[in-house]
Amino acid sequence: MEQFTVKDFLTYRNPCFLCGTVNTVRIGGHIPSILPNYMEIDLKINYSNAIKLFIFHKTNKILSNNKDGLTQLLESRTLNLSSFCFNCSSNRSSEDLVFDLNKDIILPVKIAAETLYSSEGYKRYELISNYRDNRSFIHIWEAKTPSSKDINKELSLIPSSKFKTKEQFIEKMKLYALFS
Repeated sequence: MEQFTVKDFLTYRNPCFLCGTVNTVRIGGHIPSILPNYMEIDLKINYSNAIKLFIFHKTNKILSNNKDGLTQLLESRTLNLSSFCFNCSSNRSSEDLVFDLNKDIILPVKIAAETLYSSEGYKRYELISNYRDNRSFIHIWEAKTPSSKDINKELSLIPSSKFKTKEQFIEKMKLYALFS
């Protein structure tokens, strides 16, 4: 399974190769401020405590304004990265981030799942890939026909990196439909 730095994960298929829209990125459900060399995330803000996390893109180094608070937070919950296209609904998420607080780094990031959506006329194409299980599911349907004509097929893992363009993605989905 491919491993990424945080920056590589954020730029992987961003902007969306299916529709060209810039993806919205989240870490643990929080929208970070992404700057040229690092990202800044407010993980917790209340009257008595604030936890701000800085992740440096090229090195995966981390810095926090409250290391004890960050340690406690990471003991009680996990964080992952996600990327979502609000235009076509394609998305991807990482496995839980692994923090080495002794070295102040995030270990390499792996994709956990991704979903690609596209359409051509009334035809809709969906590819759901689960990297943990090494499986992909395709769902192809036509918006104006009964669901009994839908195509659903389980396949071995098909990562989005196999497709360079929206057109190539649709052609591959048509090929799967032909042999279903």
